[in-house]
Amino acid sequence: MLAAVCILSLGISIIFTSLFGSMDAARYCSDYQKLAPWLDEKLWEAQDELSRFGPYRTMDQGQLSMNGRDFNWGVAFFEVGGARGLFQINATLSWKEGPRQKTILRSMYTLYECEEE
Repeated sequence: MLAAVCILSLGISIIFTSLFGSMDAARYCSDYQKLAPWLDEKLWEAQDELSRFGPYRTMDQGQLSMNGRDFNWGVAFFEVGGARGLFQINATLSWKEGPRQKTILRSMYTLYECEEE
């Protein structure tokens, strides 16, 4: 009887661990589907700003509130070494999910052609 209770307890704990892991993954996927398009838009805005005004402001950050939750975002761009006028733009979005820190990172490369003086 004791062995059966131990095996049953072990099986139940494995099932609950799998269930909570699946629920965590499903929530991350749901958040990702809602937030990735917003982050992509920030990336395109940074590319537009770089092409219009040049690399004078290299970082932007803020906080987004959605569905009663707070998300921290940041956009930074910097010149890629060895290639004049080639910039990498990184956009990140992070939030706390229980004890864990979740992050989405998007990157793109763009050219900025500066006028010769």
